Amino acid sequence: MFFPFLWPSCAWAAGIWAGDKTGLTPGTVLALGGACLAAGWLSFFIPRSRSALAYLILSAFFLGAAALSVQKERFEANAAAGLKGMDYLDLHGRLAKSPSRGIDQDYLFLRLEKAELRGGFQPQRANIRAAVPHSRLFPNKRILLAGDKIRLTAKIIDPVEYRNFGPLRSAPYLRSQNIQALAFAKSPLFVERTGRAGPLSLRRAASRVRQSFQDRLEAHFPDSRTGGLSRAGAVLEALLLGERRRMDEEATLAFRESGLLHLIAISGAHIGIISMLLMGLFKLLGLAPRPSALLLILILVFYSVLVESSASVLRSTIIAVSYLTGRLLWRESRILNSLAYSALVLLFLNPSSLFDPGFQLTYAATLAIVLFQPRIVRFMPRLPLKAGEALALSLAAQAGVTPLIAAAFNRVTLAPLLLNLPAVPLVAAIMAGGYVFFPAACLVPAAAGLLGAALKLMTSLLLFLSASSGVSPLLSFRIPDPPPFVVLAYYAFLGGLLLPAKLRGQKIILASGLVLASILMVIRPTPAPCGRLRMTVLDVGQGDAILVEFPGRIKMLVDGGGASAGSFDPGEKVVSPALWRKGIRRLDIIVATHSHPDHIKGLTALARNFKPKEFWAGPAGGDDPLRRKLEASLPRGTVRKIAARGFKQHIEGVLVESLHPGPETPLPGTSANDRSLVLRISWGRTAFLLTGDIGLPAEETIGRSGLPLRAGVLKAGHHGSDSSCSPEFLRRVSPRLAVISVGRNNAFGLPKEATLLRLRTAGASPFRTDRDGAVEVTSNGRSYSVRTAAQPDRIRVFR
Repeated sequence: MFFPFLWPSCAWAAGIWAGDKTGLTPGTVLALGGACLAAGWLSFFIPRSRSALAYLILSAFFLGAAALSVQKERFEANAAAGLKGMDYLDLHGRLAKSPSRGIDQDYLFLRLEKAELRGGFQPQRANIRAAVPHSRLFPNKRILLAGDKIRLTAKIIDPVEYRNFGPLRSAPYLRSQNIQALAFAKSPLFVERTGRAGPLSLRRAASRVRQSFQDRLEAHFPDSRTGGLSRAGAVLEALLLGERRRMDEEATLAFRESGLLHLIAISGAHIGIISMLLMGLFKLLGLAPRPSALLLILILVFYSVLVESSASVLRSTIIAVSYLTGRLLWRESRILNSLAYSALVLLFLNPSSLFDPGFQLTYAATLAIVLFQPRIVRFMPRLPLKAGEALALSLAAQAGVTPLIAAAFNRVTLAPLLLNLPAVPLVAAIMAGGYVFFPAACLVPAAAGLLGAALKLMTSLLLFLSASSGVSPLLSFRIPDPPPFVVLAYYAFLGGLLLPAKLRGQKIILASGLVLASILMVIRPTPAPCGRLRMTVLDVGQGDAILVEFPGRIKMLVDGGGASAGSFDPGEKVVSPALWRKGIRRLDIIVATHSHPDHIKGLTALARNFKPKEFWAGPAGGDDPLRRKLEASLPRGTVRKIAARGFKQHIEGVLVESLHPGPETPLPGTSANDRSLVLRISWGRTAFLLTGDIGLPAEETIGRSGLPLRAGVLKAGHHGSDSSCSPEFLRRVSPRLAVISVGRNNAFGLPKEATLLRLRTAGASPFRTDRDGAVEVTSNGRSYSVRTAAQPDRIRVFR
């Protein structure tokens, strides 16, 4: 057998997938796996080698399922789980890797050994990722290295989870990263080193080199505004050390849209570039093939330690080392077998990595290159500088990863087919120059300055290439979640092209099926009209985002969530995926109630992703940078409407009218909350009242206007604070149910108990996104039905 690891690794991966879907207990699948393994060994004593092989492959399937089940149990029962809900604790342990530097906070990866509880120490074992915010008063000196013992005063916190009628993502992600708990420390002052790793520790030596490299980058590529790294320096840090946390959102978005993000995340391409550069150097030095392979293995192992053995680097290093080891031992090595072996090792160590998009993309791209690139090359014209081979490689990789990128990131990008040709050699040049830059900066600072200028020029050119995909929307666009059967059909037709042709027209049929699957993946049919009026208050944390689906096909989004600080964008990471899961490709209307970050900030990404036909907002009140940024992101043909008091629009038989604010210029001192756009949406005998963040003054103004206020569904104002939902306002509205959009464990203590009491006294049943997740209210024109993401199968009816 030429590929002894291929079928066991496939069976192990299939078992992990089945174990995730079935939820079988570890004992059951271990028993089945053991039985199959025993049957396989017994079959060796009977002349039935095929049955022995079948039993062994089946045992790998069950053992893969068992490995995932055991990992899940250990993850849920880890020691840190019992520390949640407590106040700040003293946690003692060792750093698993160097501190990860970010734009506004650093991350520590701690292997917890003990926790100080009730005046004493208790042994605890868990892998913890702790966030430590930057402080201007007490800057972090970053003297910590991998392997150091530290004492960290921090609070164990729950992962932030947004429940929007879809799969929960935090737990699977943390399992795939082998992180069992999250923690938060208030300041770098609460981090203290209590011991060092041994002087002969390879991990500590690599950590020291890494941090010295980062210090040199900060010295030569400073950002005068923030005091950190410039954009070029952040890209260099990502390319050379695998640290992407200091790249700003604009640069990251450009690389993502251009399909060049794989060049920034250290992976197989970088291992290949390093191997190519080193093998070229060894050849110039006259080294024989076997010593060259051995030296390359040692360098790749150290490099994986230097970049903190991230999952993508570990995958690529194991593939490369497996291949080189085969060349060392047998003078021949099959890359397909090395791929299978590396996958088996990684899935044995961490079964949950199967569900990591990075794992899937690495193996899909590499497998597609191995299987299809030699075939595609035959059809390529002869081009200078082996450009035909490079283009064939890019085509093969793109064919392998397109459905996975569409499913994981809702993006189809054709730009890499062309951009990879100049970008890959440019990245190779940057990496070669970057690794020469570090010793030059230590030994010859003047030479480092010249080399730094060259690196800055090349990095700027790479940034320019990444931004070029924005020239045409056909090069990169967003799509809803592709149906699973379409993805399976795509790979079935793609794999079928490898089979020998035994029927007339077989290749043409398979190619036609592949094209059809690609079209269905990109052009997903628009969801059928539901015939109802539906409002979904999405769970975006401490903010608002409300999807209104009219009885036909028109969709309107009111606000998009957001955050006043930090780089996390709920519009991109939470609201957009929720809409794509519904099959929504384009929004007809987006509405900004007012210009506070927790309402409007996420709309910028949503405008970019869903190309709205109309944009509604209230009258602008003075200088408004967030609104200007949002309007700049709108497509050229978007119709802008000022929805002041008196604005009305009939949409598919539903009346949408604005009750507030008035068209007059707001008085000085009027808060942005009290200038919130208030919409009443009525259909038949039912109505929804969306009140933004209005407080008591605005409620009184609306009450005096004489406009219709009665509504069965109230989106409570200002996240359930004391300043909204007055008894008089509730009497005028007379709601049957109220929805409060509020973040879990928010710092403001919302919703207030007094507000909840007023709602109940008025006869309204309160729903809240911090406990219920997204709240979906559907009207048939006569009554309301409600379901929540926390209990999606339970439907409550209000009349």
